[in-house]
Amino acid sequence: MKIRPVVFSILYAATLALAPLPAGAEDDPAPPSAPLLAPLLITEVQTRSLGSAYEEFVELHNTTDQIIDFSSGRWQLEITARAASSWDDAAVVALSGMVLPDSTYVVGSKRAGVTYPDGAGSFFDAGLSDDGGHIRLTYSALLHDEEGECTPVRFVVDQVEWSRKTTVLLRTRLSMAGVSF
Repeated sequence: MKIRPVVFSILYAATLALAPLPAGAEDDPAPPSAPLLAPLLITEVQTRSLGSAYEEFVELHNTTDQIIDFSSGRWQLEITARAASSWDDAAVVALSGMVLPDSTYVVGSKRAGVTYPDGAGSFFDAGLSDDGGHIRLTYSALLHDEEGECTPVRFVVDQVEWSRKTTVLLRTRLSMAGVSF
């Protein structure tokens, strides 16, 4: 299944309107250079190939002109089954390495014998279902309040859900204005 990085204006506008803002953010407009797209997007999900049910991968695309370095441990990919009602039991994949500007990064299943043409930067246990599932990309940061206290926050940068039964793809992108990567 190929997913193009397209902004769904109605869903995107509704998501921005409903997204909670950090304390004090109501008074501070986003800087003029804030990107419209998140710096990293889920652009392709493959639940199997013609050759093997284990050739699964998730492709991420760096939408910026900067290298995104995963060495800080702040970026994660979370995967749940179609029937999951929360993210509590999600398989968490810590991303490693880096992704170059305007380039892709592959997170592949670590099943023996599976290779990826451009290699994979990180791996997960095989198990993406053709029937549906949920994948989200998260970024962890520390937000500082007026008293100098730090609060850990995990932002959902991009999220994809799919289902064989409905043929509807739900995509969610949340605003991260003011968060530097």
